[in-house]
Amino acid sequence: MSDVFNPAEVCTWAKAIALGKRINASVEFQQAGIHILPRTQIMSASGIYIPVFVGNEDPVNGNEFFLHYRFSNGMEGMNAGLVREKFASFPLSPSYVLGQLLKEVEQGART
Repeated sequence: MSDVFNPAEVCTWAKAIALGKRINASVEFQQAGIHILPRTQIMSASGIYIPVFVGNEDPVNGNEFFLHYRFSNGMEGMNAGLVREKFASFPLSPSYVLGQLLKEVEQGART
């Protein structure tokens, strides 16, 4: 694994997709009218993507990638691996995690 990436910052596509569905289905995000954009083959428009600065789409660690989310309100750059870690850190408080993620997404929106 590259020394550039913290293991907590990489995630499998399957896990990133599952987390994205969880976020989009949450009451918190639905009430705010914000969702992760749909996945597309075009990384510059996809709701789950590998940032351009990474330079390639090769796995970083086995089948894990440096994946990020892009939201309907213009916020982008939320790391899927760190989202996974946040849910793992608060396994009994998913509403807390979703509320914190929503705050970050609302604050990070493009104006």
